[in-house]
Amino acid sequence: MRGSLYIPSSVTTIGNNAFKNCGSLTGVFIPSSVTTIGNSAFNTTNSTADIVFLGNTPASLGNTAVFADT
Repeated sequence: MRGSLYIPSSVTTIGNNAFKNCGSLTGVFIPSSVTTIGNSAFNTTNSTADIVFLGNTPASLGNTAVFADT
């Protein structure tokens, strides 16, 4: 099943490898409450996924945190 992920505003950190290899994601909506995205959090996520950060300030990103297709 493919779909979008809406992370709740109660979340402040997306941990290491949290969504690694989740090829079924078509969209991820990250609230402004998220201040840290860990290492490889979205590594090898579907390259066609839309990622939307709803904050004004970019989150702190870990090493290869987002969308490195390895």
